[in-house]
Amino acid sequence: MKKNVKKLLAITLIFVMALMPVQVFAKTFIPERVVYLPVHTGVVENIGLFLPDKKPKITLSNKQIGTVKKSVNELGLISYDFVPQKAGKTLVTEKTSEGISKFYFNVVKYKNPVSSMKLGKTTIKGSKFNKTDKLSLSYSKYAKQNNSLKIVPQKGWRVRGFYSLDKNGKTTYYSGNKFKPTGGKGNCTLRIVFASLNVNAQTYIDIVFK
Repeated sequence: MKKNVKKLLAITLIFVMALMPVQVFAKTFIPERVVYLPVHTGVVENIGLFLPDKKPKITLSNKQIGTVKKSVNELGLISYDFVPQKAGKTLVTEKTSEGISKFYFNVVKYKNPVSSMKLGKTTIKGSKFNKTDKLSLSYSKYAKQNNSLKIVPQKGWRVRGFYSLDKNGKTTYYSGNKFKPTGGKGNCTLRIVFASLNVNAQTYIDIVFK
């Protein structure tokens, strides 16, 4: 019985800690976080989750590089996200009564992570993503069957996984290599996550089914 209580307390503590923003004091060294500038995907970097009564003071050393967006998540917590807008470096400082968190962002230009891709019987050339991170395909064509998904990344990249998003931001995660769009035309986006092998950073490719 005691073992079960200790296990429950440990799980509860981990859950609570996961919801709390990481507090880093000024004397602590924080490695720079590299962010690939999105073209159309609108991907952001989360910098903290807070209870509604917490109001952190947030400042940016270079406001041209990005902004901070505030939103409420499904749990009622206040989420703060860094929105990259331009290549360059900026320091985001987040002050609360508990301490100071500092986020060093190095925003770099978008790079195409795709060598080739195949969805069902359709082969998509990697060159389609040379200048954009977003592509549209027919919903009616691919919603009729479970489509095999094969992704060949460019050298220096690996595929971390993929998930779908609807217009309300609801996410559905997938394992394996099958994908079938759901939700109707224009209401399903396949998002593929790529990780760089050269720097600790990710980039994303979106396929919208219209």
